[in-house]
Amino acid sequence: MAKRVIKKPNIDLEVKKGIAWAVHAFTTCGIVAGFLALVEVLNNDPVKAFMWLGIALFVDGIDGSLARRARVREYTPNFDGGSLDYVIDFFTYVAVPAVMVYWFEWCRWNGFSPEPPGASSRRPPSWPCRATLSPMSA
Repeated sequence: MAKRVIKKPNIDLEVKKGIAWAVHAFTTCGIVAGFLALVEVLNNDPVKAFMWLGIALFVDGIDGSLARRARVREYTPNFDGGSLDYVIDFFTYVAVPAVMVYWFEWCRWNGFSPEPPGASSRRPPSWPCRATLSPMSA
C-alpha cells in the first residue's frame, strides 16, 4: 500500500503573499482618498478637497517603497501593481485637480467656460486666471 503524503502549507510564503496583497490594498486607498477629494469639490469645500489630496499624496509617496520592501512582484506576479498605481495617479493628480479648477472657477477664459448672458467680468481679458499673487486683484 502506497504511503499517503500530506502536503503542509508553507505558512511563510502565504504570509508574504498576504503582505504583498496588503500593499496593493494600501495603494488602492489612494483612489479612495482621491474620490473623497472629488466629493469635497462637489460639496464646495476646497480645503477638505486639498486635505484628501494630501492624504492621497502621502499614500502614493510610500506605497512604492512598501511594494519594493515586500517584494510584491515576486509574491503576486500575476497582478500588475504598477498599472494600478498609474490609474490611481491619473485620477488623483489629473482628473480631480481639473475638476477643481473648473468647479471653483480658478481659471476661466473665453471659450472654456463662458460667462452667462449679460454678466460682466471683473477681470481684464488679458489676464485669464482668477488666482493671482497680486494683492490688488480683488
